Amino acid sequence: MLLRAVACLMILGAATAGGDEEPASLRLYRDGVDKAVDRALAWLAAQQRADGTFPGEYGATNAVTSLAGMAFLAAGHSPGRPPYGDVLNRCTDRLLRSARADGYLGADNGRMYGHGIATLFLSEVAGMVDPDREERVEALLGRALRLILDAQKVPKDNAADVGGWRYQPDSKDGDVSVTGWQIMAMRSSRMNGAPAPDAAIRDAMAFLERARHPEGGFRYVPRADWWY
Repeated sequence: MLLRAVACLMILGAATAGGDEEPASLRLYRDGVDKAVDRALAWLAAQQRADGTFPGEYGATNAVTSLAGMAFLAAGHSPGRPPYGDVLNRCTDRLLRSARADGYLGADNGRMYGHGIATLFLSEVAGMVDPDREERVEALLGRALRLILDAQKVPKDNAADVGGWRYQPDSKDGDVSVTGWQIMAMRSSRMNGAPAPDAAIRDAMAFLERARHPEGGFRYVPRADWWY
């Protein structure tokens, strides 16, 4: 399920890259890409449970719920509007129900991965839902972003990990994959007017720079002797 949702997002990303200038190679496959995306979204919609989750080992996590929801958003679908408005509303309601009082969205075994991904989805869907959901989404987004910022400030055991995030809100180290999701959530939130401080962005980018290998790629953690 996770791979299907991510693959759908990747296809949509390729299809929308470059703005109004569609590459000739993409124009050649446009019809096939559009049909593949339509089938993929129809399949995802059919898999969704009544509570907004999906089947599979990690299907009940907010990470998968949010990734699947973002696939529909990326294809231009909106909450409350056919044909997939109910799918997006169920995704949103699942996150609203499952959030901890402090705004943490990773307590379902999704950890900080799930929190960053769910915060990103909520930021993307904000302003598109009905007024009742909008009020609750905005309130949760503020808490979710604050948790990201507070987790970044947790004292780290190693100076190389400063500015990064790892599996738990109180983790004292960081890795590139978890950090990447928090950066995306902060960026989206900031574009929506939320207070994501410049210092938090700078510290996160400095962490990534320490993980970058001079010959290309990124280490999983800045201290590792291997990289992606």
